[in-house]
Amino acid sequence: MGKLYEEFRDRIEQERGIAIATVVRGAAHVGTKLLIYPDASSQGTLGSPQLDQQVIGDAMRAIWSGVASTHTYNLEPDSQAIEVFIEGFPHRQN
Repeated sequence: MGKLYEEFRDRIEQERGIAIATVVRGAAHVGTKLLIYPDASSQGTLGSPQLDQQVIGDAMRAIWSGVASTHTYNLEPDSQAIEVFIEGFPHRQN
């Protein structure tokens, strides 16, 4: 099992809050993953630092709401749209 999956599993088991983002459609990097933590830090990449930064804001909302949805991003005006599936897992409240 890869390091990202191990980290993801551990966070879910401990209910510490995390989101996972996966490129599901685009010209490149389909299947790449990014883990996003409640403090807005991340691990992994979606293939572009610019895309990673755009996704983090939506992923932060997903962490707190527990929502899963697909988002569309455009890195440049003439570039192909990139679709990213983001699934949030809330932090357990004590």
